[in-house]
Amino acid sequence: MSKVATSCARNRQPTMAYFSYPQKARSSGRTVFRTSFTLIELLVVIAIIAILASLLMPALRTARERANQISCISNLRQCGIAIAAYVNDFDGFIPPNRHPVATGYTIRRWGYYIVPDYLLGEVANCPIGKNWGTTTYHVSQGCYGGSIHDATKVDRLDSSYVLLADTVYLRDMQMTEVWNWQNSDCAVHLRHQGAAEALTLDGRVSSRRREDWPSSAWWQSHVFGD
Repeated sequence: MSKVATSCARNRQPTMAYFSYPQKARSSGRTVFRTSFTLIELLVVIAIIAILASLLMPALRTARERANQISCISNLRQCGIAIAAYVNDFDGFIPPNRHPVATGYTIRRWGYYIVPDYLLGEVANCPIGKNWGTTTYHVSQGCYGGSIHDATKVDRLDSSYVLLADTVYLRDMQMTEVWNWQNSDCAVHLRHQGAAEALTLDGRVSSRRREDWPSSAWWQSHVFGD
């Protein structure tokens, strides 16, 4: 075979430089394969993940609370539209929110007159409050609350009159339909990052902190939360 042919044959031989193999370490005559991660490396990765999670959780919690607050504002606005429709159908009277009515011990709150003809029950309560429901004693339990009143003409009330707000019954921390019943057992509830959402007669919804409610001793005893 000529030198040229021998050179070409050598060039056609596969070269091992293009192939990679697992790295090996020889110790005491045995072949030991290296693992992908050492224990220390794994612990470092876990620590980094834990740090990132601790940084993200407060932001995620704040975002969730803000989303609930926006949903609550939307619910109250829909309540305002429903009450306005009721007022239009009943000659300018707002729905009663009384305690008790003449028929036995049954309490008929505002929700009794609004749900379901004007409003769905699940819209009548805050998204982070307990759901709408009824019992034999409270007809429309577990919804936004207002002050106790009989059917009243809207032209007798100021436009800033609070119709509904975030409320709580302090004995079981359930939403309640009033805030001025049984002394301080019922109260406005500052459940949205230190604020309660409130619907006024003019249809506006605002976030009210403790200082935004009247400063009298009676009122402040009917505001719960930080």
